[in-house]
Amino acid sequence: MPDSYIFLDVDPKIGAERVSQRAGVPNHFDERKLDFHQRVRAGYMEFFEHVSHTVIDANQSLEKVKRELKLKINSLIRS
Repeated sequence: MPDSYIFLDVDPKIGAERVSQRAGVPNHFDERKLDFHQRVRAGYMEFFEHVSHTVIDANQSLEKVKRELKLKINSLIRS
């Protein structure tokens, strides 16, 4: 069991927009409808009510998400 989780939380609509803009072949998750992704996110949110976690707002730019993730990982390494 991990000591803590890091959850990169993105609104499913924003995630779908990003997938549609990237190059390459979509995978089977990419091809699922929005309601599937909303249910998956809700399941994660429920799970995180019961474990130690950090949420990073992944709706932000990639650079901001990377920066926050690096800060969090570095703080865990120093602990």
